[in-house]
Amino acid sequence: MPNLAFSRSGHCFILVQNEKTATDEEWGRWVAFVGKGGQASRDQIRVLILSKGGSPTPKQRRLIHDLMPTMGGGTFTAVVLSSFIGRTVVAAMGLFNDKVRAFAPDRLSDALDYLTIPAAQRPEIESLIAQLHETLSLPFDERAASR
Repeated sequence: MPNLAFSRSGHCFILVQNEKTATDEEWGRWVAFVGKGGQASRDQIRVLILSKGGSPTPKQRRLIHDLMPTMGGGTFTAVVLSSFIGRTVVAAMGLFNDKVRAFAPDRLSDALDYLTIPAAQRPEIESLIAQLHETLSLPFDERAASR
């Protein structure tokens, strides 16, 4: 079973990860997906990550770090995860990229606000999030999206 699933809606790249660390191959596919899709509209790219606890390894974080200059520097990124410690780690990462913010799962709407996702696009994004959770056999509380 895969550890992550991803998709895209317009300029918003969406990653859902289970509680495990992705393999280097899985992570490489995600980075290539963002890198390829992000070239045409660097300043408009938004990244939404929903994790059940899995996080990238140092090697995998390096791939993202190396991708940033090709995308105009930092990219607005919202990371949604339930772990307070995980959100603290994301906040610390924000010291190096001030466009990264962490949100609790019941604050998905705030995450979409932060990414400046238009109201008209949100139902599509919420549908994709549900589909990606289903791909990984993970529960998804759609009520959290509409708060």
